[in-house]
Amino acid sequence: MKAIQAPEQQALLMILVATAALSLKGIMAKFVYAAGTDVTVLLLLRFGLAVPLFWLWYGYRQRRAKMSQKPEAALSKRRQVKQLLIASALFFSATYADFQALVLIDAGLSRLILFTFPVFIVLINAGLNRTVPGGLQILALLLAYTGLVIVMFQGSARESLESNAAQAEGLGWAIVAAVSYAVYLVYSQRVMKYMSSALFSAASGSFILLLMIVFYLLQGSPDLNYSAEGLMWSALIAVLCTVLPFLLMHEAIRRASAERASRVALAGPAMTLLFAWLWLGEVLLPLQIIGCVITVAAIAWLEKLRAASGVPVR
Repeated sequence: MKAIQAPEQQALLMILVATAALSLKGIMAKFVYAAGTDVTVLLLLRFGLAVPLFWLWYGYRQRRAKMSQKPEAALSKRRQVKQLLIASALFFSATYADFQALVLIDAGLSRLILFTFPVFIVLINAGLNRTVPGGLQILALLLAYTGLVIVMFQGSARESLESNAAQAEGLGWAIVAAVSYAVYLVYSQRVMKYMSSALFSAASGSFILLLMIVFYLLQGSPDLNYSAEGLMWSALIAVLCTVLPFLLMHEAIRRASAERASRVALAGPAMTLLFAWLWLGEVLLPLQIIGCVITVAAIAWLEKLRAASGVPVR
């Protein structure tokens, strides 16, 4: 039993660390924009720096594995390339929409909307498996989102909703990001049945970078606005908020499931708020602390339901 639980416990830890790293992305993106660097530069630099690091990690894992594991399936296979292209397009859609939302609305509000993706994952899996989510699972998810709303729907987030019509566009981008990310996680889990998480991260990251370059060229190669400070923050996003969480999250999904990863990742908005309090000096209201506790308790309940059933709660 312990041998079975160990990989799942490791996956849980990977998800938590990845979520913490991803929680910094919204805050750092605001620094990038404040420094005069635009979304296009941020996207290109993010994966331009990340892709070589992904391939270095893949090469390191290959050297360590050598004869101890079965060889990777050849990347040149048409089916595998097609799957990677689809996964890359889904993530490109999610990340582009996410950064566009961050231009228009607060980081906290965009995190709240983005982290509705577990609901879409539940619905997607229910459709694929032709099942209905359990009542307790739905109740626990609703409880988790109640906590998120309490955490994020304060002060600046409320003002953002009421400020002007432009906010509606930001909300729309955030919803597109949430749906795209949900589909990406479900699809990537199926792809990683046939390849390692290291190969998937490196190969899909390469395709994502290619899609970003093509997108830039199709726009007519507009002028790129950037500054030294903006480039520094973009580089930090590439390493800390892309390479690290990608590697950890992909491996965790391979070991556990996309749906379980999404449930644990619900702690992300609360982590964003905590980092904003520690890093930016933002005020953490008592009601927001209560919301954090509710969200964490709901996640723990979901994990308890999974353990009690003896199978993953999907």
